Amino acid sequence: MYDGSSWDDLIVGETEWTISTQAKTHRVEFEIHWTALFEQLDAWAKIHDGRCYDFEVSTFFQDIAHCNDGSRCGIDIYFFKDGKKTKNPPHNEHLIAAVNAMQKSLENDLFNEIAAFNQSELGRVSRSTDSFFTLKANYEKRTLDRNERRILLYNPGGKDIVESTIMNIECLKADDVGRRVNWDMNSESCKMAIKSGA
Repeated sequence: MYDGSSWDDLIVGETEWTISTQAKTHRVEFEIHWTALFEQLDAWAKIHDGRCYDFEVSTFFQDIAHCNDGSRCGIDIYFFKDGKKTKNPPHNEHLIAAVNAMQKSLENDLFNEIAAFNQSELGRVSRSTDSFFTLKANYEKRTLDRNERRILLYNPGGKDIVESTIMNIECLKADDVGRRVNWDMNSESCKMAIKSGA
């Protein structure tokens, strides 16, 4: 300061802020063609010898979710964009969330979970649980030739964005000593510091 050099590296402040964002709630419709769905399920279960593990059940739901003909595959998934119904998800994570929700919604209608509890013969503490899924009879849905529509509203949840701005004395502007200090928005470099969060 004595030799008249810049004050920029001597008087520097950093402002940190957190911006909380709210995610938009999305609507998804599942149109279920029960006859076609059970036909797909029966054929798929035969390949797996009538019993499947959880990852195989997830694969089944992913396969039918990617099929574009619900009358053949059993399910049509509709998303809503700008108030219009579409089969194209706005983003890939929306499709993943919709498939997971569809699986949760339909699993009880289609499958029985069989869990076997095993304890070691050696008397040790280690235990393991093996479970698999078998098809549920569900005669009501199998015999009644009808379609069903289920509506899902889901919100991926908000997130916090943390940003910071480094402020130096070069961008501070005051009319006189003891007056209010403002950020110099007439300077291009000072405007850019605000916009870029630098």
